[in-house]
Amino acid sequence: MRYIILLLLSITYLNAVEVPLVRESSSDQALMFELSTIDDQLINNYIYGLGYRWYFSDNWSLGIGMGFNSNEFDESTDTVSVIRTSKSWGLNPSIRYNFSSNKNIIGFIGLDYSYYTSTSTISVEVVDNKQMSKNNSAGLFIGADWFFTKNISLTTQYRISYGLRSQEHSENNDILNRTEESFSQLGMDDFKLGLSLYFN
Repeated sequence: MRYIILLLLSITYLNAVEVPLVRESSSDQALMFELSTIDDQLINNYIYGLGYRWYFSDNWSLGIGMGFNSNEFDESTDTVSVIRTSKSWGLNPSIRYNFSSNKNIIGFIGLDYSYYTSTSTISVEVVDNKQMSKNNSAGLFIGADWFFTKNISLTTQYRISYGLRSQEHSENNDILNRTEESFSQLGMDDFKLGLSLYFN
């Protein structure tokens, strides 16, 4: 009977102790895997990413991400050869502040800069029709991390940004026209999902 009572008391104590899972202390580091939606019709509006985050102080961290995307589609018919390809890559440094946290959830805000370039080519027989896009933007983001273990978290992030986009249209390397425009992004075109692995 005494052992049963001790066991019940131990279980009660363990259930009462909440061990924080969140990682937000100085020197914490994480490797990030990300999927982002972006406003770019040339690359089907999404980009994969790898990144790194380092906490230089409690609640404050610096991050750097690199994104990429590549697709190829064969749209040929019986009489015409048509190949459509698209490629992109980008860089995304950021600074982030965790404004709220509990046992396993962190709320954060931050500022970032994003650069990415994309190319879409349609090859019809011997004619290559190419569009190139370069995008620079600064943004404000807000999101949350959910830690389901001490070393693994899921991230959702929403970003509002303003930037500059330049585009170039060419055919067989002969430039047909160039355009440049400013743009703002507010909506589902700037949403990010991520998985972070903490390794220290």
